[in-house]
Amino acid sequence: MSKNENPGEEGLFALAIFLLGIIAVMVRLFTLTKLWLWFIVPTFHVQPISLTMAYGLTLFLGLIAYPLMAGLPRKEEPTSKEAQAVVGIVGVGIPLLSLAIGWGVTQFLPLALEATK
Repeated sequence: MSKNENPGEEGLFALAIFLLGIIAVMVRLFTLTKLWLWFIVPTFHVQPISLTMAYGLTLFLGLIAYPLMAGLPRKEEPTSKEAQAVVGIVGVGIPLLSLAIGWGVTQFLPLALEATK
């Protein structure tokens, strides 16, 4: 018998990773559109982007970044639980942290700059 006593457990973890991956993509795209709206639009006088355009931009940047990251050394393949944790932290946590920092900058930096005048 395998090391898992419950054979359905692997399928449940795979489903959880898949669903968390979809949530992570949506959070990343939402974050990208908001950061684009807050920082790129006023700086470069360009149009806001939609979720579809944000997805295309992430595909484009991934296409450029993948060859650079492919040569990096990797440890052994993660377990299901480790993969789920990585998807959750990297896929959801980092974009939400970026969104929070971006929001803070848009809200409080103008006030701080006005106070120094």
